[in-house]
Amino acid sequence: MMSTGLSGDVHWQPYSKLCHVCLFKYNFIGKYETITEDLRRLRSYLGIKSINPDNKNYFKTGKTTEYYKSLYSNLSNELICDLKYFYEDDLKLFDYRLEDYLIDQRTIQCSSSHK
Repeated sequence: MMSTGLSGDVHWQPYSKLCHVCLFKYNFIGKYETITEDLRRLRSYLGIKSINPDNKNYFKTGKTTEYYKSLYSNLSNELICDLKYFYEDDLKLFDYRLEDYLIDQRTIQCSSSHK
């Protein structure tokens, strides 16, 4: 993966590198999967009564997880291990498990050579 030049494209960079998580003390981190609840907590914290109440269904996620499962099912175990290592800090910071996006939640055992 790294040999294809993706490591230089900002769109593929881990958030942990882009957002300088060690330099700033973040008060709030929201996730797309829980955006409705996250916005509710943020509004409460900021004392805002509502945010665009006309778009109540704006953040429905639909079949996003199933879509990712279908994409990841075509990847080799080696490439999945490369992804796990490349995004390791993000997976920990944001409480994600790559296995949750694999069909049948198969477990991938990555060797230490990926690090």
